[in-house]
Amino acid sequence: YQRRVHGDSKDSFSSVVNSSSIVCVHFGADWCPPCKELDPALDKIATEYPGVTFVSVNADQFSELAEELGVETVPQVVFIKSGKKYSFVEGAKIEDIKACLNCITDTLSDTSVPLEERLKKLINRSPIMLFIKGTPENPRCGFSSQIVKLLNENGVKYDYFDICEPYFWNELADKLSEYSNWPTYPQLYVKGELVGGIDVCRQLHEEGELLSTLS
Repeated sequence: YQRRVHGDSKDSFSSVVNSSSIVCVHFGADWCPPCKELDPALDKIATEYPGVTFVSVNADQFSELAEELGVETVPQVVFIKSGKKYSFVEGAKIEDIKACLNCITDTLSDTSVPLEERLKKLINRSPIMLFIKGTPENPRCGFSSQIVKLLNENGVKYDYFDICEPYFWNELADKLSEYSNWPTYPQLYVKGELVGGIDVCRQLHEEGELLSTLS
């Protein structure tokens, strides 16, 4: 599913970027074992994101291109939207890569869609939506870690959104708090309705009402 970019110029890469609205670029190297493992993993992920063009680039062969996109280590996955670098993930971190793909393929950055409609669509993406800093595997704050642990211990199946993604954090984090009238993160939603943060979820758990609230 990935296009392999070859040659001694950037023409083939540029043509892909210019003809695709969203591009996921894996910069790897022949001598790097994690890079070789990441390619087949991205091939599988590509089937889940038909609107994204996946590209594999040899960073040694395309060193100038790698430098232009700020790639200093491999493997590194760079996300390009409308011809501009959107975000990146260093290392073969599958969950982080999927989190970025979820973010970039959402309508969040489509300013032609009213803001409230964009936020409502994101909140309702799955029956149970958790907005946290980081991912369930790698939470970036103590409160996010606590709510992930609580949900996992109770066997709750949920979708999540990493609010640290650049576009969301810079443009929409405050807007979602205003929309939900809840000033802090994490935030947990069930069927589009706000449940609350870690304190509320912990209280529901202690009272034996968490699972019934989330059902």
